[in-house]
Amino acid sequence: MKKIFTCIYFTLAITLSGCASLNGPKYSSLPELKRDGASTLVIYRVPSLKGAAWPHHIYINGQLVAKLNSGGITSILVYPGNHIVSQGPENDPTFKKVAIAFESGKTYYVEHNPGRDLYTPGSFQNSTAKPSSIGDYIYQAPTVEFYKGNVL
Repeated sequence: MKKIFTCIYFTLAITLSGCASLNGPKYSSLPELKRDGASTLVIYRVPSLKGAAWPHHIYINGQLVAKLNSGGITSILVYPGNHIVSQGPENDPTFKKVAIAFESGKTYYVEHNPGRDLYTPGSFQNSTAKPSSIGDYIYQAPTVEFYKGNVL
C-alpha cells in the first residue's frame, strides 16, 4: 500500500511541476524588437502560484495576441494609435485592461500580476520605464508578432 501512495505522489509531483515550468531563452539574451513606424509592447507575467497551471490570454482590442505562463514574457509590434491591452479568459477578454496611446518608436511594458493567492486581486498595469527585473523572465513567442488591427 505504501508503494502505491509513493508512486501516486511522485507521478503527481512530476506532472504538476511540468505544468508550471517554462523552457526557453531568458528575455535578457534576446535582441530588442524594433521596426520603423511601429511601437513595441512587452508583456510579462509575474511568477505566481495563482493560476500557474495554465497560460493567461493577452489581447489587443479583443484579438488574442499571446498566451503567457507564470514567469513568461513576450514582445509584440503594434501600430501606433489608441489600443486596449487586456487579459482574461476567452469568454471575458477584457477582464483586466489598460488603454495605451502607442507612439511610433516607443516601447511599452505591461505587467500582469495575478496575485499571490485566492485573496489577492492582482494587477494589470502599463509603464514606459523598463523594469529591471524582467531579464530573467522566460521568453514565449506571441500568437501574433505584429498587431496591425483596428485603432480605437
